[in-house]
Amino acid sequence: MLELQPNLLWTDYESMSVLGLPLGRRVAIARGAAGQLLVFSPLKLSASTEAELKKLGSIAAFVLPNRVHDLSYDQYFTAFSNSRFLAGPASIADHPTWPLTRIQADLPELQGFSYELLQGMPRVQEHLFLHHASRTLIIADALFNLPVSRIWWQRILMNIADMGGKPRPSRLFQSMIRSRTDFSTSLGKIFEWDFDRIIPGHGEIVEHDGKQIMREAFHAYLS
Repeated sequence: MLELQPNLLWTDYESMSVLGLPLGRRVAIARGAAGQLLVFSPLKLSASTEAELKKLGSIAAFVLPNRVHDLSYDQYFTAFSNSRFLAGPASIADHPTWPLTRIQADLPELQGFSYELLQGMPRVQEHLFLHHASRTLIIADALFNLPVSRIWWQRILMNIADMGGKPRPSRLFQSMIRSRTDFSTSLGKIFEWDFDRIIPGHGEIVEHDGKQIMREAFHAYLS
């Protein structure tokens, strides 16, 4: 567990390969305005992971930011039975037996955070979150920040997927956009936020100039 800001923001990472792509997975843990802790895109649950999270304090909620980040999510239901588990409507429909609560602005667990559901891509239902105290944008799949692989065949796959090198949305993510107008409108709202750091769900953290990096990554969708 890496502490990014003292007693305020943490992250951890685990390796993961999808169809040969070295995507990895990253979790973000942030303390809200009322002192509550939120866990975004949790990793596989292990005894050490559980101990580290409980050492930070009481976890108010776990957040499932889109419908494809549900891997290992249900492992936390028993170990953190006093926490709330937040998700979008598509994820709730995908898992009708899971104890999920819909992400809504009036939830007490979301004090100190803003969020935007990216419009124009209903099959994904990607929620982006702003942690105000640390000026951090928390992302699931909208932006990948993967280093270029040293393995030649992985570099080929990453080139096909439009990943690796500078931070940007993947080719698959962009292919899921059904309304360019609605998507651009959502992006405009995100650029009204005050953020500098970006924690992506896959890849390396962007510590500085996050807003400019987002503008460069999504310039084709900005009017």
